[in-house]
Amino acid sequence: MRKIFLAFSLIGVLTTGAFAQVNYEETTALMADHKIMELGDKYLALLSNMYPEEATRLGTGVYHDQLLQRDKQNQITRLKSLEALQKTLKQINPKKLSVNKRMQYYTLLGQVNKKIFEEKTLDQFSKDPLWYLQSLVSVYDIVEKNFTNKEDRVRDAIKRLETFPKILQQGQENINNAPDLKMRLAAQKAQIAYASFGELSAKLEKLASSEQEKEKIKRASENSKKALKSYYDFLKETLEKQDYTDFRLGQENYLVLLRDVYFVEGTIAKHTKNIETEIQHARDVLTTMLAPYMEDILSEDEKVQRADSLGNLIILPSDYYLVKNAKFADAPQKGYIADAYVNNYEQAVKFFTEKELVAMPVLALALENNPQFLRREYVMSDYLAPYPFAARKNSDLLLSVPSAKEKSVGPQLFTYSDIKIDTVQQLLPGISLSYNATHDNQQVLVNTSEDMFYINGWKQYALKFAQEQGYFGEEADKLNIAWLNYKRALYAFADIKMQTKELNYTQTLDMLINAGIRDEEATAKVDYLAVNPLEALSYIVGAQEFEKLNLKYKKKLKDNFSELEFNNNILSLGRVPLKVLGEGIEQAYKVKPVESFFSTTYF
Repeated sequence: MRKIFLAFSLIGVLTTGAFAQVNYEETTALMADHKIMELGDKYLALLSNMYPEEATRLGTGVYHDQLLQRDKQNQITRLKSLEALQKTLKQINPKKLSVNKRMQYYTLLGQVNKKIFEEKTLDQFSKDPLWYLQSLVSVYDIVEKNFTNKEDRVRDAIKRLETFPKILQQGQENINNAPDLKMRLAAQKAQIAYASFGELSAKLEKLASSEQEKEKIKRASENSKKALKSYYDFLKETLEKQDYTDFRLGQENYLVLLRDVYFVEGTIAKHTKNIETEIQHARDVLTTMLAPYMEDILSEDEKVQRADSLGNLIILPSDYYLVKNAKFADAPQKGYIADAYVNNYEQAVKFFTEKELVAMPVLALALENNPQFLRREYVMSDYLAPYPFAARKNSDLLLSVPSAKEKSVGPQLFTYSDIKIDTVQQLLPGISLSYNATHDNQQVLVNTSEDMFYINGWKQYALKFAQEQGYFGEEADKLNIAWLNYKRALYAFADIKMQTKELNYTQTLDMLINAGIRDEEATAKVDYLAVNPLEALSYIVGAQEFEKLNLKYKKKLKDNFSELEFNNNILSLGRVPLKVLGEGIEQAYKVKPVESFFSTTYF
């Protein structure tokens, strides 16, 4: 028996020797893959322990943790932890990883690099007064998102609210020579939070089950309002005393953010030229569409005043506002805006499902009125992702329904056509699916990604895709999409020019107004772009990458190409950096689709 055992052992040794090289390479790959999973877990632990507010938003942390203490020691500890993680990541050769883990590698590295960029280059601790107001956002997160049961949500929100005044006090102690624009925007935000604080406290009181809890909420709300008033006064007084401080990144830092955080290649000059081409094309499409409407709207005298030397009617992009108000201003009453969203969602489900263009998860659409504090001007809705992913809880669409004082805003923003377009981008086949279609075997790390080149690129791509497939047949839809494309190209150009310091704030604002954007909308957008660099550029660059991949597989597969399969393959990857998107798609085409994929009800 022992001889037989030895014989088999010898055979085993010889076999091992014959395949030693193959096994070594496979083992090395497996070890590298395992290392990414290990580092991903470390990053998620770091989020939970040192970024509890962000962990709340993502659903990856303990929700009753107190708000992050914004002191110098905490900042140093966070930065050291991030740099240690970054160093380990850079020691890994991504080429030795499997395709799946390579996508996760760049996803993780991008998130770590972004946080280091925010800590060091942006210096949120002393240079960003808006950062301290994020403490209040996490309270809204707990109230708005159904993470846990009602009792736990009330407890967690009260604890966060009680800590909020301390955070704002730390802000007053830490902020030093912050950019004027960020100081102004933070002051406006604090003022809005103060004026609308009743919304938050009222929602909390409705959740409360005892008088004792209600009293705690009232006390915490009063203290928070006092802290907001103090913070606002501090910001205004500081603004009056300090010299001007620039908010712009500059070309070098802009490139670092572009290449090291989002892994987007290309020079500034190349991106600028690309966007200039987009602007010209979008302008030509828009003005061509406006021309027949303007012929109908203008009087004969106005046409004469508008004629060029050859007698042709001059059409400007700003004529969009005139045409929209005259021809396409049909909008639901305030109380029926949510119903219009639901109806458009149901129509989109039917259209894309019947045509087998995108697989639709069953979505019980949850619509909420967006709290004033969370709103961005001239944005119809904000999508709240379905965190925490482990439980696949409900996601929400927060509608920025105008108040009674904002009667003029409703018809401008919430026409039936605008709602239809917004629904496609936000829900179907937009970013909702990128959060819900990810394979279950994907690490949660990918789900925490907020890669805006993927998210915004997919929005823009989905809009064009839906239009090409015939979903937008009405003239109002076509005109509104043409206007949106023109604006997005303009905003991308403004983003580059302003953040690289080629234009200052005033010059950027004038450029947008001269290009046809209304004063109020242009101001709101420049303010947003100033504190969200690359956001506008991401729509154009991201969409072009999706279009390039779509064209590649149409040529490669020819008659065997399926839009449904292509879209499923993209969405199943999660929001990965564009750098590895192509590899992920190629791998996805090699893997036989799971029959039950997309059949689960996630909401």
